[in-house]
Amino acid sequence: MQKRIYFCKKIYLKDFVTGFLLVCTCLTSFGQSVDFTDTVFAKRLNSLNLNLELPYRDMIGDKIQELTHQKIQFAAKSLGIFLAERTYIDSAIRAAELPDELQYLPLSLSQIQMNTCAGFWQLPYIAAIRYGLEITGGIDDRLDIKKSTSAAIAYLRKLSEKYDNVWDIIIAYANSVPALEAAKIRTNHTKDIWVLYERGNLPNAAVIPNFITYTYLANFYQSHHIKPIAPEKNESNAPIIYPKPAAAAVQTAPMLSNHASKTANLSKKENKKKITYTIKNGDTLSKIAQKYGVSVVNIQKWNNLKNDRISIGQKLIIYP
Repeated sequence: MQKRIYFCKKIYLKDFVTGFLLVCTCLTSFGQSVDFTDTVFAKRLNSLNLNLELPYRDMIGDKIQELTHQKIQFAAKSLGIFLAERTYIDSAIRAAELPDELQYLPLSLSQIQMNTCAGFWQLPYIAAIRYGLEITGGIDDRLDIKKSTSAAIAYLRKLSEKYDNVWDIIIAYANSVPALEAAKIRTNHTKDIWVLYERGNLPNAAVIPNFITYTYLANFYQSHHIKPIAPEKNESNAPIIYPKPAAAAVQTAPMLSNHASKTANLSKKENKKKITYTIKNGDTLSKIAQKYGVSVVNIQKWNNLKNDRISIGQKLIIYP
């Protein structure tokens, strides 16, 4: 009888301990979900004490939740590349006497994909060429972090000569100066970045919420238990940025003259089927390039485009 009573007490004690641990687990889980609220996100951003104002909106919280849950692998990879180069980028920005906050710009551009081949800094084709980068069929210096950082810093310095406001520099970099100026006219020269985002008709307006979101993520990723994934390195111990740059072809024949080169290119075009594509809502050059298996650079050349801006109804010639 005593053994049975002892046995029953043992079972009850075990059930009690199990139940207690279950309640604690639930409370902990509940506490974690309550911790990550809009109020907490906003307070954390304000605690950074940046010279740049980061006005909070609910959509920032949604983006943070998305990156720390559904897209945690993407966030970990983006952070891995950023953190591997953060010291170098920060020192380059300070040497150029640019605002420290610009160190977060390449990270904030990682999800926009203005150009699928534009590398860590998502440098526009024209800006890359203007500041000394080489972009040919087999080489794209925008994929080299050191070279692209040098060109991006030069571009940012040029923008800083025109704009005192850091947000203007960020928006102009991602959208172009003409696009920012047009947005300002549409919004009666507002200084409210969310008005620019909503009514400015900016081609890459996403840079605004992205910059705020990724600035948060770069400083508080550990609170969300994100482990940055270190990037693969090449022989020079530099991170490899997807897509990997193609190896430069070994030249075994003499260079063609400009006239001969143009003639060769024309003959290649004539051998291919020509397609006339009409731009639709939501189209970008990178999307169109992926659809037809060609490069953005070639589309720009075939249509004499000076940049990657396109408009609805515009017709493009493509040689798939």
